[in-house]
Amino acid sequence: MSALSPTIAHRQARNEASIELADTGAGTASIRLYTASGGTLLATRHLKKPCGSINAAGRIELAQAATTDLVLLDDGVIEGPAPALTLVTIDV
Repeated sequence: MSALSPTIAHRQARNEASIELADTGAGTASIRLYTASGGTLLATRHLKKPCGSINAAGRIELAQAATTDLVLLDDGVIEGPAPALTLVTIDV
């Protein structure tokens, strides 16, 4: 059996649904960054509404909120502001 590769149109449709789901509700979406699966929380980045857009390849480009987020350090102390998020693409 050959491997299945999603087309750009399929990826775009799936990712548009992901953006719509993330933007559901009154608040804004956020992403949480961890050291590993089930690991320590490093940071939370809040996103604009809509939280992203779809690029020409059908991938999500996240949109950072105007507010400054804080980064958590290993010892639990909060350091901020977090570095600017210029461009993130997600391929789900």
